[in-house]
Amino acid sequence: MKLHFNLPPTFFTHPQLSRHFERAASRFETSVSSADKIEDLLPHLRDADGVLMWAWPQFSPEILAQCERLRWAGFLDVGRETARVLLEGGVSVSLSRRAWSPAVAELALGLLLASLRKIPQHHASFSSRTENWAQTFPADIDPHERELSGMTVGIVGLGGIGARLAGLLAPFEGEILAFDPFCTPENAARVGAKLVELEELAQKCEAVVLCAATTPETQGLWSAACIEKMPRGAIFVNVSRWQNADGTALLARLQKREIYGAFDIFEPEPLPHDSILRELPNVVLTPHRGGGIFPSIHRHFEWLLGDFEAFTEGKPPKFGVNESILPLLG
Repeated sequence: MKLHFNLPPTFFTHPQLSRHFERAASRFETSVSSADKIEDLLPHLRDADGVLMWAWPQFSPEILAQCERLRWAGFLDVGRETARVLLEGGVSVSLSRRAWSPAVAELALGLLLASLRKIPQHHASFSSRTENWAQTFPADIDPHERELSGMTVGIVGLGGIGARLAGLLAPFEGEILAFDPFCTPENAARVGAKLVELEELAQKCEAVVLCAATTPETQGLWSAACIEKMPRGAIFVNVSRWQNADGTALLARLQKREIYGAFDIFEPEPLPHDSILRELPNVVLTPHRGGGIFPSIHRHFEWLLGDFEAFTEGKPPKFGVNESILPLLG
């Protein structure tokens, strides 16, 4: 069996990841490439039984027809059309996208706590030698600094990230409201959440975390109407995609200091140096680092290599994609 890896070049040179390629090479014939275009990847696929890749380049029926041996494809992420082409062509597809979920959920919680407790502002005050040592306590308490305990938090998207975040929020003993049209009330209850409609969530929650999957249907999901209904002082955390919220309405309320924002994603990226987001004191920013830590990458390799090994042994994959999952893909 031959397994081909198509990943960014630094995956193949970083010492932290070498054990995964060694694992594959101990069982299979392996080859590597870093092709961004399908015509550059095609020569490697013509004699491969499996391919492990990120999300690009995309497949078409015409390309797949030239890959006669290909019977398994594993993705860190995958688009709806590529997955459909492969499944209809008889290729087993595995997807490890939820390997990012623990790290992204933890960052979402961190952004929420940083916003509530003003952690970035306190840290910055030390650099400017202006930190407040509570010398006139309690008169110098910032009334905008709050605790997460007992707070009503909304989660938009109760998939891998949202469900994990709900579990992290449980010890804070607040109410968790969630919106997810693909989730049943029973499954929401299992992670301690109650399903509601978006506008009810917007009205009732003191903090909202947007972590919905990015699909054509979720663009603009957190609409101007939802943003307008958020109570003054509410916190909006986005670890999904910038385009999944109404950016104009969001910036308007942020600039009026009516709500707080915490963002790990932007449009475009990198964030332009003149972006107003860099200047707003009611905003916390991180540079798209949500899942980008080594534990996430190790999970991707472990899950996908495990699925390819299972495939070669005639066993069902743990992270297989089927037709029912296609609507959840971008």
